[in-house]
Amino acid sequence: MSGEFRVGPSLVQPSLNSIIHKGKTARLEPKMMEVLVYLAEHQGQVVPKERLMQAVWAETFVSDDVLTRCISELRRALEDDAKEPHVIQTIPKKGYRLMPAVLMSAVEQPRKPNRRKVSAYAVVAATALIVTLALYGLHWRGKMGRPKALGQGREITQRQLTSNPPERSLIWAAISPDGKYLAYTDTNGLYLRLLDTGETHSVSLPVRFGVNSTFAWFPDGTRLLVAGSFADQGDSAWIVSVFGGAPRKLRNGVSWASVSPDGRRIAFIDVNRDGRPRELWVMEANGEEPHRIVAFDEGNFLQQVWWSPDGRRIAYMRKRQDSNGRPRHTIEACDLEGAHFTEIIENASDTNDFYWLPDGRLIFVLEDKTGDSALWEVAVNPSTGMRISEPKRIIHWPRAAFFGLSATADGKKLLVLEGTSQNDIYLGEFDSNRVRLRTTRQFTSDERDDIPAAWTRDGKVVLFTSDRSGSYDIYKQAVQGSGPQAIIVGPNDEYEPRFSPDGSWVLYWSGSFPDTKRLMRIPASGGGSELVLTSSTNAAFRCPSHPGASCILSERDGMQLLFFRLDAVKGKGAPVAKTERPGLQMDSIGVPTWDLSPDGSRIALEDGCCRARILDLTSGLWRAGPTNEGNLSGLNIAWSADGHGIFFTRVGTTSQILYADLQGHTHVVSEGANQDFSSLVPSPDGRYLAFSTRSTYSRNAWLLENF
Repeated sequence: MSGEFRVGPSLVQPSLNSIIHKGKTARLEPKMMEVLVYLAEHQGQVVPKERLMQAVWAETFVSDDVLTRCISELRRALEDDAKEPHVIQTIPKKGYRLMPAVLMSAVEQPRKPNRRKVSAYAVVAATALIVTLALYGLHWRGKMGRPKALGQGREITQRQLTSNPPERSLIWAAISPDGKYLAYTDTNGLYLRLLDTGETHSVSLPVRFGVNSTFAWFPDGTRLLVAGSFADQGDSAWIVSVFGGAPRKLRNGVSWASVSPDGRRIAFIDVNRDGRPRELWVMEANGEEPHRIVAFDEGNFLQQVWWSPDGRRIAYMRKRQDSNGRPRHTIEACDLEGAHFTEIIENASDTNDFYWLPDGRLIFVLEDKTGDSALWEVAVNPSTGMRISEPKRIIHWPRAAFFGLSATADGKKLLVLEGTSQNDIYLGEFDSNRVRLRTTRQFTSDERDDIPAAWTRDGKVVLFTSDRSGSYDIYKQAVQGSGPQAIIVGPNDEYEPRFSPDGSWVLYWSGSFPDTKRLMRIPASGGGSELVLTSSTNAAFRCPSHPGASCILSERDGMQLLFFRLDAVKGKGAPVAKTERPGLQMDSIGVPTWDLSPDGSRIALEDGCCRARILDLTSGLWRAGPTNEGNLSGLNIAWSADGHGIFFTRVGTTSQILYADLQGHTHVVSEGANQDFSSLVPSPDGRYLAFSTRSTYSRNAWLLENF
């Protein structure tokens, strides 16, 4: 579409797939925008469902439910009511219409977009923007590229402070208390930038910064408190002078730390006991008199800690699973004695970051189902830790993720790190020794998330999950093919397809998190879907490639994992094993990470941060598996095609895919900077390895004012 138009009070921006309604920007999936554009082209007319679906989904078979969901999402974005519509009207048994009373822009009526022209114009526009920014510098970056946002009825000022390329994306950043300096780290080190002039110089660090390291300013504006991972030294806390002088180590075993408003004390998360961050401590600013104030039970993880404005309470983020295995992220607070706990924000799993401002407002980040982030605020009484207002959204950027919040001492300037990334599938071909990937190429190239799940038995086609049409659906693509083909599309999320051992069925999950999900089956030769079983969100299944073996289903029971046999037709079968002890490494939605060997005889289970254990399903005995000196990460453990070893990943400044045989000999399969590898899926013949790479296209610092 060549221009914007209005639907009532809402500004529709087809080229950005967004709607601005009452000062807030909502992002639409491309197909949803096409539905709205088509209805706008035929304003006042009843558009039959069949014609609308043919116009928007001409090359894909979809059910009526997909169109119904699109209309529902459009109504939500436009604040329309299906029972008393003022924008989109449902005409029973006929279709939909954009109501005649809806005002359209007098500047330009919408026209049917030419997809080829839009794509070409987008490339030209993006190229022109890059050249313009290179010529005129960061001053223009603060004025372009992001939708306007309103805060308390005022327009928020947004200014981009850094423009690092993807290979040098920022790891962390913080603004100085007086607002004059920006301290930030990238893959090359720690830097200090004078914001008025842009003058930048490096700051001496004790050792190389790790990807999980953070820092906060002391109130005097001359020192940084640095905490987290350091190369070859594990987690620790240091004081670093930004104007020269040797760094000073305070303590080992610190994953996160912040300084009290008066600069006299430090609150920190301790990981000394079992390597897991579940204890909250306080010490003097010089590192003396450390003492624990809170210790949470196993299964709890602390991620951040910030002081209240008056220094009388400490807020922290706690992650855990509830009794049903569902993840819970809460922002809580306690006093300095580890008592008088209050819960400020409770969310299923989408709270990722927060900061307590001097005026008492607590700013936090929420991520929606599309992966977009928004900044929210809630007023909190600093003395009691009690929430005194309802949460309110203050800014939303489509296809962006916020994190790394900090603010000036007066609370008038808020710094955020903003990153954009996506999962793409890559296909690697092994060398003749099946030791290292000889060649690697990008397998999918859309602008949404693509995640591999399975191979056809002949090793020629990859099955994967993608949200390219709005919700997550299942696609297939040949190794030598030209593009993907949708095979399972529906109104819910469909994901993790796997072939039954005899190859006659495709099993997959259906359902949207955090609702109960359903295991479905569909004939591999084509046909309708059928229900196999219903389970909780933390269930998982794997199927072997050996025709005579059985699929295995896992379900959480508290902090233990139970394994059952699974039949594509009969469903859940007899129990076969359980974990020998509680306390499992979980991914972000509470699913333990494990994989089934190709012959169906063994299970490899991620056990803690750095090791795997092997379960023999015949004997029921567990034994030690490969050990990773770095960090294993969720969804990243997979048996090799011959069953002689395990693939896994190591996360760091340079991430790696590794292979370990059952004797513990390990070597690097592939590696890359500024990437997160996941979802490793070797082909049945052992020739290829399909995997997902979350590439960060940019991660930079922005300054918000007037919020």
